[in-house]
Amino acid sequence: MPNNRNEFPMNKKNIIIRTIALAILCTVSFADTKKKPNVVFIIVDDLNDWIGVMGGHPQSKTPNLDALANQGVLFTNAHCNAPQCGPSRASLLNGLYPKSTGRYFNNPKRMPFYGDQPTQGITSPNAPKNPFVFHRHFKAHGYRVVSGGKIAHGNSKEITNNVDEYLARPADT
Repeated sequence: MPNNRNEFPMNKKNIIIRTIALAILCTVSFADTKKKPNVVFIIVDDLNDWIGVMGGHPQSKTPNLDALANQGVLFTNAHCNAPQCGPSRASLLNGLYPKSTGRYFNNPKRMPFYGDQPTQGITSPNAPKNPFVFHRHFKAHGYRVVSGGKIAHGNSKEITNNVDEYLARPADT
């Protein structure tokens, strides 16, 4: 019998009970922690169905894209909100229609005959004052955000400021 209430005899039975109790406590404490899924978001203008997982083309070899598509989510019927890439990307990244983002054209300065159209900023009175931004959302939830290609070039600081690393195109291309 121990002399002090804080002392326990060290025999095999007590060691086994303590080990099992510690294992249960560790299991319970780590049971609620969820590992965040990796998110790879690939957007391509005019992809068509030339990648293997979508039917393929004899000259197109896409084993890595096919593997990603088979392990994740593949959208096979997507539509854009604008007929040009810039307004369509802005709409996708903000979750707003072009009438709300004010982006109708790629470069409105080159289209003087559309001068009466609003081209910058939020133009709809019903649009949220602080809209959802794709990059900011992931950054705020603890993700490391890497962007490349046309998804972040020429976009607002709201997008580029929330990117940890930008994969620029090599200078020789």
